[in-house]
Amino acid sequence: MSILSSQPLKVPLLSEEPSHCTRQRLLRNSPQTEGELTLPQYTYQANPFRSISFSNPDNSALTTSLVFINEDPARHLRPEIEKLLEQHEVPPESNFRTLKASLDGSQFFFVQVLVRGENSTLIRFEPLKDDIVRLLRRNNLPDMHVEILHAEHFSPPKIHAIKSGHIIVGIFEECKHEIASILTNSLGQKWQMVCPFRVGGKDPKQAEPAIVVFVEEPVKANWFKIRARIINQMLAKAPNLLIDVEFTPGSLDTLVGKEPVSCEHRFEVIADIKIGDSIGVRDSNIVGTMGGFMELKLGDRTHRGFLTSYSAVVPSSGETREVIDRTGIYPDSNIAHRDITIDSIARMDREYTLANIRAVMNAIESRKATLEAEIERQNLSMQDPSKSSLIQLDSLGVSKSKFERARQSIENMPDIFGRVLLTSGLLLHDKQVLDWAFVELTPEAEKLHFKPNIMPKIPDVQIPDFGDRLPSFPVAPFLSGCPITEFGELEKDRWYFKHGRTTDVTGGICNGSKALCNWKGSRYTVDGKECQMAGHYTEQFVILGVKYNFAEPGDSESLLLRHDGAVAGLICAEVRDSSGREKSLPVVVSEISEILGSLTIRVVGSVSLRLP
Repeated sequence: MSILSSQPLKVPLLSEEPSHCTRQRLLRNSPQTEGELTLPQYTYQANPFRSISFSNPDNSALTTSLVFINEDPARHLRPEIEKLLEQHEVPPESNFRTLKASLDGSQFFFVQVLVRGENSTLIRFEPLKDDIVRLLRRNNLPDMHVEILHAEHFSPPKIHAIKSGHIIVGIFEECKHEIASILTNSLGQKWQMVCPFRVGGKDPKQAEPAIVVFVEEPVKANWFKIRARIINQMLAKAPNLLIDVEFTPGSLDTLVGKEPVSCEHRFEVIADIKIGDSIGVRDSNIVGTMGGFMELKLGDRTHRGFLTSYSAVVPSSGETREVIDRTGIYPDSNIAHRDITIDSIARMDREYTLANIRAVMNAIESRKATLEAEIERQNLSMQDPSKSSLIQLDSLGVSKSKFERARQSIENMPDIFGRVLLTSGLLLHDKQVLDWAFVELTPEAEKLHFKPNIMPKIPDVQIPDFGDRLPSFPVAPFLSGCPITEFGELEKDRWYFKHGRTTDVTGGICNGSKALCNWKGSRYTVDGKECQMAGHYTEQFVILGVKYNFAEPGDSESLLLRHDGAVAGLICAEVRDSSGREKSLPVVVSEISEILGSLTIRVVGSVSLRLP
């Protein structure tokens, strides 16, 4: 029996323009995508909308720069290239240019053709590329290459949330463990996440359902066979199902920040620490987000502080880290040196912010000096000063005062904000990876800063529109400035938002299916037993950004807020694509109810969380 399903696929007539998804699905079913390939090689072989004459298809390894017309080795061939485009019926909206490339240590020129317009998906790119290559070779340009791209369909696919009621979600739920076994047998620990999503371009309405597999590179595999086995597994449950499998680069990682961010806009009035602000471990480069203030009641004692992630409040290595990984921290721990001090703001952010303020104020002073000299010149010549110059001068004065206030606030920071009271450690509990910590505020910080968390202003671009057909339209965007006072459940298909250190306020949709996550390394059960994560898949809620990525490194431990403003979870990890390709990536979140449940197994007696 053939591995590949005999599921009939509609082959479009030549007079009919096929969808790009149909063309890609047909190509993925062809033998030319079979064999042991790297992921970039497979992606190229299975992509009908890119054809190249150079050897390495990994577009993330290719850097290009524009070429002036007098530097273009093929400038005298432009009329002949235009004739070839006409012969291949390339739409007139298309264009071509010469670029200089750097790839695998070598440099070369290449002609890039960007195809767009009506019936553009009918064009066969390979013959067009070959004809242009032959033209270059006939004209003594042996080292010049060619790339043909579809301007709309070449980009890496954008991933969108799928509705929980979609038939593919139900079928995936039935055979998810078999799919995980297929991936483990073929890829080992290299696969990181598998989940149904909708895949396509920027418009979610045009995206099609697919099983998406995130793979850590580098890895070689027979992607053709893996894809066929997954499809056959699902077809056994639903023979008429039309489904595809998308392999894409990505690795599971925490969202702990490593790069500084500028925070001057957060402290224009007073050094008032609030939800979404920067925190850091004293005497380290570990940084993250102040999730939000809470009261933790342990028995008859109440502790005021904030919930955050474990990854953002512990040393990066050493004996202390190894012990805390296994056991966590709890009030009766006898872990030496467990007094981990948390600053706000993180020291690296303080230095970066002050440098940024100095640069901005220097620019303001320079522009002010120019305007003042111009106004003085006009006065000396008995002319009225330009109205525009006076308005600019006034605006610069206001901005200077604002930055000066921020500078004064930040120069007095960082403050010792709190100390770690409780952490999960690297806890595996009830098939969930949990990553949390509770930081108790110092008496001084409690007096100055502890107060109700306030709903941030949500940018319009982060709010879904009516066409997204959510279960109900979110009201949180209309609650800016109101206190956040409730906890709520995490629900699929709903809109959520977070306020993070790195990306500020972003909105996203909770995917209609939980993701299977294949974590690296080891975790520990509640009794401290080590559990190698190989073969232990966890099921996690994931959020996808409405317009951009929902979170970036440094946003770890941001609170996840619901459509109605209730606190529903905590951001703990992301799928990260180190290639720098622009696409949406899922963010892994923990439910507040799961966090509270795991709190009870780290301490003796009653435990409760309360918002101020």
